[in-house]
Amino acid sequence: VSPHCWQGDIPRDCSWIPASAHERKVDMDFNYISILITALANLMLATYVLFKNPRKIINISFSLFTFSSACWSLALFIIGIGKEHQMLMFAGHLAFFSGAMMAGNFLMFAYVFPQMKDGFPSKRLFFAIYAPCLFMALLSLTPLIMRDISYAGTVVRPVYGKGILLFAAYGLGYTAYSLVLLAKKYFHSPGRFERVQLRYTFWGLLVSASGIILLALILPLLGVSRFSTPLTPWVTLVTVICVSYAIVRHRL
Repeated sequence: VSPHCWQGDIPRDCSWIPASAHERKVDMDFNYISILITALANLMLATYVLFKNPRKIINISFSLFTFSSACWSLALFIIGIGKEHQMLMFAGHLAFFSGAMMAGNFLMFAYVFPQMKDGFPSKRLFFAIYAPCLFMALLSLTPLIMRDISYAGTVVRPVYGKGILLFAAYGLGYTAYSLVLLAKKYFHSPGRFERVQLRYTFWGLLVSASGIILLALILPLLGVSRFSTPLTPWVTLVTVICVSYAIVRHRL
């Protein structure tokens, strides 16, 4: 045990002490690079699925969801490497904006997948989904969601505004309803083919949604932010890979 971990003759817990400044830098560099790789992977998969069939609402809605996921990962990357306060504020607002759009695009995809292979949903459905979505996205750019940035050593934390609970309710509500829709479709689907598609989609979205809500919403609200930046972007890849496979493999 290192002598720094002793107090007199009594050993004390020093697991919190970093091994070296060099190891801290290597870990941080790897985290930031992995976040950027995740953003680029989301962007490439979204582009690929969209170009496979750019006229189908399933491909369009999924690509929009994945594009917003890529923007969210990019915002976390900027937060990780940013130094200036204004840049961090911009990235923080971008993260909330992208999160709001992810929830809306997620719900639209849940409505149209896998049955709606031709045509588009009604204007009423578009309005019902995207009116609250755009409202929350625009609200996320104001101090009502994030007032400022605080610093705890090298960790950057958002200072929430009075509307953060409304934002949390919106995200949780849209995500839960999307999963309920997919689950209902799975249990009521008469065909084995569609059930396979829905199985991939449901479990991929469930894992990602649970990870995002826990790491990016619940833990930060409880004051724990150290896991959100390095881990959260990776859970989005679970959804993107599973749904991309379901769409491309089964030629939707």
